[in-house]
Amino acid sequence: MRAADPGADVLWRSAQRQTQVLAAKLEEFPQIPIPAGLTHFCRTVSEIRSAADVSAAQLQLARVSVPVRMVNLDLRGAHCVVDDRGDVDESPVAVCVASYQSSPIVDVFVAQPHEAYPIEMVVRLPFWPQWAQRCYVEPVTTFSREALTIPRYEFTLDDVVSDDGGIVLTGVNHMTCHVQQPIHGPTIDCPITVRFVADGRQETVDVAGYRRLRLRPFDPARDRLTEHPQTDQRLLKMYDALVSPAFDTADVRAFCRLFGASVTAAQSIMFDKVFRCGTSVTESQFHDELEQRLRNDPTLGGRLTRRDRVAGGFDDLLTKAVATATRRSRELAG
Repeated sequence: MRAADPGADVLWRSAQRQTQVLAAKLEEFPQIPIPAGLTHFCRTVSEIRSAADVSAAQLQLARVSVPVRMVNLDLRGAHCVVDDRGDVDESPVAVCVASYQSSPIVDVFVAQPHEAYPIEMVVRLPFWPQWAQRCYVEPVTTFSREALTIPRYEFTLDDVVSDDGGIVLTGVNHMTCHVQQPIHGPTIDCPITVRFVADGRQETVDVAGYRRLRLRPFDPARDRLTEHPQTDQRLLKMYDALVSPAFDTADVRAFCRLFGASVTAAQSIMFDKVFRCGTSVTESQFHDELEQRLRNDPTLGGRLTRRDRVAGGFDDLLTKAVATATRRSRELAG
């Protein structure tokens, strides 16, 4: 940094000064629970003397858990499973955490087409309202269930598990996504709702914690890349040219899948001993090897053809979706 940026020393001193301010704040409010790792990080930054020390400090900070206060539960009745204070105006606050394979979904969830994902929903409440018979927890979406099947959870009093913090409801349901969006399409935002229902009465309660489930369908222009960052940057730059309403969504997604799979296969072929420098490889051998690797690629699903008559000649390898787009282009051209 000192060679590239003459102001590196200023940035260094500024970072150390900001850390001193943070450390002073931590000491000013001892009643707030602070992870010990954060205090160690402040001490590490104050002792930085080289760029190598910066990397060590960053690694130390990455391991510090964030003390997030999710919801202020009224613990006076925490041991009461059912609210026995009568019909009061105060409603419980629900903390919802959606997880996939035991990992909380804290970022955008990428869904592969035609694949079912078991989504676990954990709901924490201070109590169960005395009048309620059932509790429904579900993300809300404007898509039809044919396009997007959002998990819906139904609980009764028999599903309640109590602890020192109140009650916990846990359920698992499946989610499928058949939405077809253009590449670089927007995230689908699904706010989570919690409703208590009884005969003739329904009440929606406030949700804290993760208030929404964000997801989007698999995007071959940004989700299926190679293992080499330099190649990924070039591919993403190329795919930016396809972000236009003038292109058919299905055609663009098919092209990105095929091209990304071809680049990945080509990179693996480069390191295969059969194709080392100095060896003699025929065009037919190369296409045989490429075809085998493309057929094994899960994003293509085996939808591969070879030696098709297109554009006045024969192609080498083609996916069925790209073949359809090619025929469509020829029809439009006359």
